Amino acid sequence: MVVGVVICDCGEKLGNIIKYDKVINAIQELKAPIKKISNLCLAAGIEEIKKFVESESIDKLVVGACTPKFIEYTLRQALSTVLEFEFVILREHIAWPNKAEPEKATKKAIILLKTAIAALEVKAKIDQEKYEVDQSVLIIGGGVAGIQAALDLAANVKVYLIEKDENLGGNLRNMGKVFPGDFLIQEILQDKIKQLESNSNITVYKNTKIVDIYGNPGSYEITLETPSANSTEIIKTGAIIVATGIEESKPYHLDLGYGKSQDVILQTDLARMLKDGKVVVPSTGKKPESVLIGNCINCRDENHFYCSKICCTYSIHHAIELIEDGIEPIICYMDIRTPYKYENLYREAREKGVTFIRGKLQSVEVGPNNELIVPVENTLTNEIYELSPDLVVLSSALVPAAGSEKLAEMLGLNLKESCFISDLYSKTNPSQTTQRGIFLAGSAFTPMSIQESMSHASAAAVKALKFLREGILTRDLLVPTIDEDLCNGCATCRDTCQFNAITMIVQTNTDTEIVQKASVDPTKCRGCGTCSAVCPTGATQLANYQRGVIFTKIETMMKAIKAEKWEEPVILALTCEECGSCGVDIAGLAGFEYPANVFTIDVPCAGRIGVIDILKAFVEGADAVLIVQCPEKSCHYMFGSHNANLVVQFTKDILTEIGFESSRLANVEMVSSDPDKYVKAIQDLNKVIEEVGSNPNK
Repeated sequence: MVVGVVICDCGEKLGNIIKYDKVINAIQELKAPIKKISNLCLAAGIEEIKKFVESESIDKLVVGACTPKFIEYTLRQALSTVLEFEFVILREHIAWPNKAEPEKATKKAIILLKTAIAALEVKAKIDQEKYEVDQSVLIIGGGVAGIQAALDLAANVKVYLIEKDENLGGNLRNMGKVFPGDFLIQEILQDKIKQLESNSNITVYKNTKIVDIYGNPGSYEITLETPSANSTEIIKTGAIIVATGIEESKPYHLDLGYGKSQDVILQTDLARMLKDGKVVVPSTGKKPESVLIGNCINCRDENHFYCSKICCTYSIHHAIELIEDGIEPIICYMDIRTPYKYENLYREAREKGVTFIRGKLQSVEVGPNNELIVPVENTLTNEIYELSPDLVVLSSALVPAAGSEKLAEMLGLNLKESCFISDLYSKTNPSQTTQRGIFLAGSAFTPMSIQESMSHASAAAVKALKFLREGILTRDLLVPTIDEDLCNGCATCRDTCQFNAITMIVQTNTDTEIVQKASVDPTKCRGCGTCSAVCPTGATQLANYQRGVIFTKIETMMKAIKAEKWEEPVILALTCEECGSCGVDIAGLAGFEYPANVFTIDVPCAGRIGVIDILKAFVEGADAVLIVQCPEKSCHYMFGSHNANLVVQFTKDILTEIGFESSRLANVEMVSSDPDKYVKAIQDLNKVIEEVGSNPNK
């Protein structure tokens, strides 16, 4: 097995910082073939690498160049015979931040290249498995998002649309005119339903519920139950889109008269009246002279912490319809939130005479003659009004549709704090979930307007189609392996995994003994490695990030540091490959300069870092350890960063218990645009080392 090294000087721009001759001599002492190339990323550079790999019969390759974010994909495509790569970021991590210290930069390059070579010597080729993908999509929810996704997909694949009610359309069935433009949504909705039901590639199930979901990405079996048929049916599908939508919460618990007076209704009730063309006071059947609309009811408080986003716009749109019908509308609000072009509605409402009072409804009293008495404090003028509207309309918090939580549990999906289904990563993947092959559409994700729901549904359809079009699902097995001899069946790995990729298989079940072992489903595993970090016996090990590989990197790095006669303290930084590593890249690209005594080892997620990995660094002589991770709420692997924080605190407790300074261990949460946090963390750790001294294990 030949490990080769290619280094790039970025068109000779790095040569005045890193002394490439010294680097080449140091690597040649290891008997590793090495080649220096200028502009490795260009076509000519790729050709040079190809010739080098072929002439030296190289099996694994260390690439010392710019960040792999720029070049890794191209190299892997061009060098198909190379089994595995390691990347040393000479430009952003070494040359640019340490340009004032060329001698240290050169030593650092040598140290990290030696570390990469040692890692490749123990790394194995990542195998691949292939799975057939069923060319169909199941859509759960027959509202506007589900209908839009079905119509988008039907030209390419078979679609099954499941609706729990007797009619399609969801909340749109209650609406008449919609903004912007006062479109008659019923005409649009009926046209879409007609297209849906006439499409031979779409099978619609109404008044149907899902009782079981079984299978893996690309091959699901869904058990359906239709009460009218009193039977079950199983359909097979390759992907699932969740479009379960939202509903208006019922604020019975608030002192606002809802459920006590029939003249206190919800915004959806008003929408239904406006659609039917007859707004009346329910207790009298007469047209009201005044209508009081209360916004932010049951939300932005201890009941539901979030803003429902679209209530302001809908209430203002309804108020305009009311005033055009000769009814006086008054809107009580906390803040008016009408984003983008919807601000025009707010302007139009004020111009037409809609009254706005900044103050949230606290109570609605019912007088002796069933009249409504509503005290309102205007928080802008500090005045208290006592209003007597004919009708009170509450804009109550929008919440996930009934049954969403149970469905999420069946699908193995996480819920956000708001109880809406969690996406994979809101910045870049708002239509994808934590489960491969399962996607989100519309308000199942968060409250959305009609237009937003349709756009989001179309995005989910594209994602689902892209997933199906792979036909054969090829998966790099960058997944944990389970050593059954070491596995004690504790299920810690299963309980930690956020992707439901680990199950416990019972091997022995008797009256006196139950023996179970962990098993990994590679189609669900995302390769974060968190299970490896928490496994108490070391039975669970992530491919190419096994404990042995991490230990080899740490040991080789510290030996190389001694061999290069590095005189400064050593900070070992364990960085997640998402925000952490990207943030370090950005620090270099942005021109930040920081001490050269930080040496990085990348892991797929900070959750992969275990207590023993940190302790190993200190045992080998590191003066300090820095964990560089995503913020908890932005972790690409859901709870990886949260678990890393727990590991850091637990390790600090251990260090304190054994009399070793816990201040030597630190972590920094950062997104890629926070390189200054990384630089400050390094500076702070150097101050700590000045205070407590060198690691006594050196």
